[in-house]
Amino acid sequence: MAKKSIKDLELQGKKVLIRVDFNVPMKDGVITDDNRIVQALPTINYALEQGAKVILFSHLGRVKEEKDLAKNNIAPVAEKLATMAIDTLLTDTTFMKECKPVLDTTRLGNHIRPLPPAYTLDKLPDTVVRVDFDYKDFDWELRQLTFKLFSMDVYDSLEICQMQVGDTLKYSDREIIFNDMKHEDEYLTINNGLYEGGAWLKPIGNGLYRASEEGGCATYTCIGTTSFPLASDVIIVDFRFEPEEGEEYYKFHLVYDTIISSTEEYIRSKECDSLYWNTWEDLLVENDSITKIIRFYTP
Repeated sequence: MAKKSIKDLELQGKKVLIRVDFNVPMKDGVITDDNRIVQALPTINYALEQGAKVILFSHLGRVKEEKDLAKNNIAPVAEKLATMAIDTLLTDTTFMKECKPVLDTTRLGNHIRPLPPAYTLDKLPDTVVRVDFDYKDFDWELRQLTFKLFSMDVYDSLEICQMQVGDTLKYSDREIIFNDMKHEDEYLTINNGLYEGGAWLKPIGNGLYRASEEGGCATYTCIGTTSFPLASDVIIVDFRFEPEEGEEYYKFHLVYDTIISSTEEYIRSKECDSLYWNTWEDLLVENDSITKIIRFYTP
C-alpha cells in the first residue's frame, strides 16, 4: 500500500500540526545554516495554500538541565521564519516557548459527550450487550425477557485530544470542566483522575476511548427498557467471583461455574436467592433472539 502524503488530505479550514526538523546549527543565538528551514517551506506552503492553519513544532539541541534551555532556545528559528515571507505564504508567525492548554474563546464551552449507542431498543445487532434484569422479568408463557439495556460510554479520541480549558466532558452522571490531561500507565487522566474529581479514559482501539470507574471497569449508560424473545435453545452461563487464596476479601477472580440449558427450571430455582441477583448480566443476541445469558455474581 502506497504511503499517503499531505496532498492526499483535505486541509481546508483545518488546524494542521506539522513536525519539522528545525534543529539547525547556531552560534551565539544566530543561525549559521538555514537549509533545514528552507527544505520545509514547500510542505508549509502547500498546507497554507489549501486553507489550513499551520502549527509547527520542533526541538533544538539536547536539553538535560535547566541551564541547557538558554543555549537551545528555538526562538531564533521563529524569527527567521518571519523574515521568509518572500518565499512562503507564512506572513505571520507566533512563537510559543511552552506548550500549555490555551483558552480559545471562539469555541469556549464545547460539550464532549459519549458517542451515540450502536443499537436501539427495538433493534439489536448480533452481539453481546450489557443489561440488567430480575427473575420477575422473565415471561415464560411468551418466552421473552424484559431488561434494561445499557451502552458503554465511549468517546471519539480526536474530540478528547482536542479538548481545551473550559470545555465540558460528560462523564457518567457528572459534568467535568476540563483543565488538563496526561497519560498515566494505560489511561488518559483528566483533571488528575477519578479520585480528584476528574476522569480516567482508556484507549480501546478504532479511535475510541472508554470511560472507566473505580477498579478500571467500563461505565455504562442506560438507554431504556425493552423486551426480546428467548431462543428455544437459550442457555445460561454463570461466572462467579471468588476471593483469591491468601488475598484480601476485595481481590477476586472469575470462576467459570456452569452452563445451564434447562433455563426456565434453573431461573425458577433461584427466585428466592437474593445474592444470585446481586450481579450484572450480558446477553448474546442472534437473529433478534436471546441465545445466551451470561451472568457474573458473588456467591
